[in-house]
This record gives sequence, structure tokens and C-alpha cells, in this order.
Amino acid sequence: MIRPVLICSVLVLAGALLITVTSRRSGRGMYVSALAGGANAAAYVDPDSPTGYQHSRRYLIVPERHGPAAARIAEAQRSLASGETRARWTDQENAPVGRPVFTASPARWWLMLVAWAERARSGRAAGPSVERAALVAEPSLHLLLLAGVTALCAWRFGALAAMGFAVGGVTLFPFAASFLPGVPDGRALALGCVLGSLLTAVAGFREPAQARRWFAAAGFLAGIGLWLDVRSQVMVLAGTAAGGLFAHWTSRRSNTPAPEAAAWRGWSLAGAGVSLVAYLFEYAPTHLGAWELRANHPLYALAWLGVGELLARAASDRVPPRSRLRAALPQMLAVAAVVVIPLSMKLTGSRGFLAADLNAYRLTSLPGSAAAPNLVAWLQREGASLDVWATLLPLGLVVVAGWTLAGNRISPRWRPALAFAMGPVLAAGAFAWRWLDAWVLVDVTLLIALVAGLAAAAEQKSRPLLTAWAIALAGAAIPGVATAWPEPVGPATVLSRTEAELLIERDLAHWLSARAGGPGAIVYAPPQVTSSLCYFGGFRGLGTHAAGNEAGFGLSLAIAGARTIEEVQWALQSRGVRYVVVPSWDPFFDDFARLHLVKEHATRVSFFVSELRRWHLPAWLRPMAYTPPDIKGMEHASALVFEVVEDQTAALVESRLAEVLVETGRLEDASAIAEALRRFPGDVGALTARAQIQAAQDNAGAFTETVIAIRARLANQADRYLAWDRRVALAAVLAQGDELELARAQVQRCITAADAPRLRMLNEGALYRLLVLSDAFALPLPDPQLHALAESLLPLELRRQL
Repeated sequence: MIRPVLICSVLVLAGALLITVTSRRSGRGMYVSALAGGANAAAYVDPDSPTGYQHSRRYLIVPERHGPAAARIAEAQRSLASGETRARWTDQENAPVGRPVFTASPARWWLMLVAWAERARSGRAAGPSVERAALVAEPSLHLLLLAGVTALCAWRFGALAAMGFAVGGVTLFPFAASFLPGVPDGRALALGCVLGSLLTAVAGFREPAQARRWFAAAGFLAGIGLWLDVRSQVMVLAGTAAGGLFAHWTSRRSNTPAPEAAAWRGWSLAGAGVSLVAYLFEYAPTHLGAWELRANHPLYALAWLGVGELLARAASDRVPPRSRLRAALPQMLAVAAVVVIPLSMKLTGSRGFLAADLNAYRLTSLPGSAAAPNLVAWLQREGASLDVWATLLPLGLVVVAGWTLAGNRISPRWRPALAFAMGPVLAAGAFAWRWLDAWVLVDVTLLIALVAGLAAAAEQKSRPLLTAWAIALAGAAIPGVATAWPEPVGPATVLSRTEAELLIERDLAHWLSARAGGPGAIVYAPPQVTSSLCYFGGFRGLGTHAAGNEAGFGLSLAIAGARTIEEVQWALQSRGVRYVVVPSWDPFFDDFARLHLVKEHATRVSFFVSELRRWHLPAWLRPMAYTPPDIKGMEHASALVFEVVEDQTAALVESRLAEVLVETGRLEDASAIAEALRRFPGDVGALTARAQIQAAQDNAGAFTETVIAIRARLANQADRYLAWDRRVALAAVLAQGDELELARAQVQRCITAADAPRLRMLNEGALYRLLVLSDAFALPLPDPQLHALAESLLPLELRRQL
């Protein structure tokens, strides 16, 4: 008999390991989020904003661009602000049309509940509380799941099985790395339902007399799981069916009792009923017509009933020959109910439960985690790495289970239960061959096999069996802990490439949102960057990689592949796009044709982006000067940012471009623009731009000559129709050229005409010079709110210099 002290020690150690790992991971999330301006979040608090910050900003860095997690955070904040309990539509993607949302609500409710507790504890506003709650929502579920399932195992399967589950639940990789701080995607709830449904089904096989009750509970939990995550639950249901057939075959061979047919019918009725009720709750009354098989749908409930009937037939006694014809009709109807799913997928062109987002090809959301098209590609690339060993070694539990079943090593009443547990393992393994994220389900099913195997071995009191299970668990646990153990956080912390990119994208989103004047502006950028701009800056976008946004993604491809600038203009302006962003670190515009277009167009380049990179700007784009923060490993990152405006004159386009090139340090490109500006010798704006380039190049002689030319043009009032932002540049050039009276007059005109939209359109350097000159000439902005706005648009280092 296992001593209670040993049981308690194992459980305490498992809990301590979980808390320690979670604390270190959460610390990394907070550390990374505080970089590149994140520590200054308190300076931008806005209690009237749904996110709690100005311009609907967000600050939490979601690990590894986990789109569903970022979407849950945004949905939870909107729900708390609006009071809505369901999210069925979003206009942040495929803007301004929007797209339907089919994600289940419980994940969002759980995050909102944790946020409510965090708000009650800290007194923070609702929006920031959601970001804080995102760091603890999934780890809290992991802890609750560990405690609850361990208690269930101890109650029904014994102390040894409970200890085995507790150890495996915090050490098996990638399962233990699936409850990450900052990733509230709701998968933890789905994994909990998978564990509960399979464990109660195993209990039903162990106690055939109580099978109806246990199977009903299994169906109930699986129905909730189908509501939460169709893709995972269909894998498990397939494994449950396979395991049920294997278990009944095993029970017949060993002449042991097995659950009767009514138990399987009760399992399917409970699961289908819960699934149908959940569907009505989510979509009634206005969204019932959507034929979306990537989410919970009544057709899955119908197919479930068919599977239950087929398993019930398999579990019943053989039908006498004279009754076979009459028995064939229910079987045919059951098969038809199952076939309706692949048939519907074929007819509608939907991948249904086989649809996968980018996260399906990633093993975990840990920084730098493996990503590959399939298992074979990953193994060929990684070789015998620690991640590979930690992922594959848990399969040793399958070997032990097979060895246990191969001989008469356990009690006959345990053989069907262990045989059943093997079915989900095989089904999850088949899916894991295609998608790396399915290895989490492999671990879940292995935990079920571990519980059944340890319980059977403990009842048999077989030392060889217990030793075999212990060795297999230890062999899986040690590399699992080594792989998932977080590195210490501090100044020496090395950011992953994705973390560094996300910090720049957050800074870009915050910078651009301050100039947009409010949330909701529509932006065109690569899909991944579009998602970041929407999340961090409250923008709306076109194409993203989110499930259900095929229309927006297709439009992004069409714009990237357009052959004329007129096509691009029509597409952007018809959707109300205000900003265009071309980041240097995202390869979308370089690889879009090879990755997403048909073979005959695989070599096409983006005409639009190529023109922008060569500074061949159309008259309807205004360049903006953005300088990324200094992030180690991203020193050469840059982003081209443009605003869609009314048509400008050629001189104005070139003048504004020249200022942007000077502001961003691209002096070589600026020299080429300076030559182009010579085409406009009488334009004051063009002369000003040439002077700006000459000053940046320290060409004092040429600068003086240009200032003299400007002074001559001003004497003839050639600046009457000068754009306001170019007048600000003119004032700075005149001041730098010691033409102080002329500079003062220009500053006076700038101050008089200043308003919020004009201040927002200034580049940071121009805005800083305007404020310096207004102070030097004692010409302050008349409205204190305008002055406060102007200062808020400056980075902190320039603001301190004022």
C-alpha cells in the first residue's frame, strides 16, 4: 500500500513545479511586454476606451503571434465594454465589410471572469484587467484541471493512478506547455473536456454495471468539447469509436462483460444533445443559417448519433439470420448520418474539421517553438533535438500498454478499459502526423492510457508492470521538463525573432494610431502585420490569416498582385483604406505569389510594393516618417508608411518624400530626390525640401544658396498656396538659415492655422521644430489642448528636451 505521505509529496511537488514554471513564463511575458515603451503604458490610460488606453491601444505581447488568443483578448474587452455575451461579427478584418465570428463563447467568458477577479483585486480598469488576466487564465485552468482530474483518478482508479496523472500532467511535452501565460485561446477548456470525457468512458469500461451513467457523463463532456473546439474533439470522437470497437473485441476474446448497447446510445444522445443546445445558444436566432463546419454545427450532432448507433450495434449480441434484414435499416441510416459530414464538406467546398490555421503547424506557443508543415518535415530538419526526444518519448507509454495487453498480465476486467484507451492514442497520432499541434492530444490520450495501465497494474500488484510504467513515465518526464523549463528573465534575456518583430509592430501601431486621431482607421499591410496593427492599435484591416477571413485575404493578394497603379487605387479607395504599411521584416510581398498563387503566376512580383520601394509614389499617397525602436537583432528593420490622400501635385509628393527620407536617415535616396526636385525651381515647397536635404548632408554652401532663392520667392509671395506641413518645414529652414524675421512670420501663420489633424500629419522632427520655434518666438499654440496633443505626438526623449 502506498503511504499517504508519499502521495501528498508527489502531488505537492507536481503543483510546485507547475507554479514555478508558470511564474517564470509569466515573468517573461511581462518583461517582454515592458520593453520598447511598454513600461510607459500608465501614461496613456483612458478609462473611456474599451482597452483602457488611448486610441484603443493594447500592450500585452501575445507569444508567437497567436491570433486566436489576441482575438479572445479583444473580444473580452469589447464584451466588458458593451455588455454583449456573444461575439458573432467583427469588422476589424475584411474591413469595412467585416466577417462572421464562429469561435465558442466559453473561452471568452472564462477570460472575462478572471479579468473581473483581477479588477476586484487591483482596482484596474476593465481593459487592462483583461490583459493582466490573460497571463493567468490558462495556467489557472491547468492548475484546476490538474487538481480536479487527479482527485477523480484517486476516487475511481486509485492513488497510484492519481500520482501518475499528476506527474504526467506537469511534465509531458508538449501537453504541459499548452497552458501558457498570455495565450487565452480557450484550448485548455477543450483539453479539459477531452480528458474528462475519455476518463469517464474508461470508468464505464471498468464498471460495466454503471456504464450508462459514466458514458452519459462522457458524452456530456465531449459535447461541451465539440462546442469549444471542433477540430480536436472530432479527432477524439474518432478515437473513441476506434477504442470502443477494440474494447468490445477484447472483451469478447477474454469473455469479460462490456458496456451494453444502451450505454453507447446514451453517450451519443448526451453528446449530440449538448452540442445542439450549445449551437442554438451560440447562434440563435440570427446566425442559424451559416453553414460553417469549422465550428459546432447540428450536422456533427447528427453524425454523432450515427456513430453511437453503430457502436451500439457492435456492442450488442449477434443478430439471428432471420432478423438481419430488418436490422440493416438502422445501420444504413447510421452510416448515412456519419457520411453526411464529409459529403457536406465536399458539396460546400469547406475543409470543416480539417481546416487548420497557422498555429496548427506549430508544436507549442513557446518562444522559438518548432514549426513545420508536418511531422516528417520537422524530423528531417530538427534531427535528434531535445524537442524531438521530448515529443516522441511519451510514445513509450504505448509500448508498455501494448505489452500489457499482449499477455495475461492484468485482470480481465481491466483489459477492455486499457484497450479502449488505445483507440484515441492511435487517432490522435494519425492527426499528429499531419499537424504538429495535435501532439498535445497525443499526450492527453497517453495520460488516459497511463491512468488505466497504472490502475490495472496496482490492482494486479505486479511489480514488473509497475516498473515498466514508471520507467516509461520517467523517460517521458525528464526530457519534457528539460525542454519546457523557462530561461531566467533579465537584461541578458535573448528575445526570439517573433518577440522582436512584435515589439516593433506594437510601437508602429501605437505611433500610427496617435496620428490616425482615433481607432477604426483601415490599413493595408501584410496579413501578420495587419493582425498586429488591429490588436495593438485598434485599426481595421483587410487580409489576415484568421479562419473565416478568406475574402479579406484574397483581396490582399489581389492588391499585391495588381498590374497597374489604377487597380491598386480603386481597390484601396473602394474599401476606405487610409494607411499602407510595407515592413522590411515581413516577406509577404516578396513571397505571396510563390506561396498563394497558381503555378503559372508563381513568379509574379508585387508591382505596387516594388514601386513604393523605388520611391515611385502615386499622387494619392503621402509618405510618413516612422523610425522603429532599437531592438537587438532588428537593427536594420524599417517600415514604409503612407497615408491615402487626395491627389497631390508632383512637387508636393517629391517634397514630402524628401522630408521623410531625411527624417529616416536615407540620405542616399534623398540625394536622388534632390535632383528630381530641380524640376520645380519656382516652387517654395520644393526649394525647402532641397534645403532640408542639403542641411542633412552638411552642404553649407548649397544650403545658403537655396535659402537665398527661397527668400527671393517669398518676396513675390510665392508661398500663398503652400501646404501647411510644408510651411512648417519652411519656417525651420529659414530659422536655420538665420532668416529669423521671415521664420517668425511663417511660424505665426503655422500657429494660426494649426488644428488637430494638421498637427497629426507632421513628422516627429517637424513637430518638434515647430514647438521649439513657437517657444523661441513666444508664439504658443492658442489652445492648451492643441499644445498637449502636440507634445503627446512626440517620443519621450524629444518631449523631455522641450
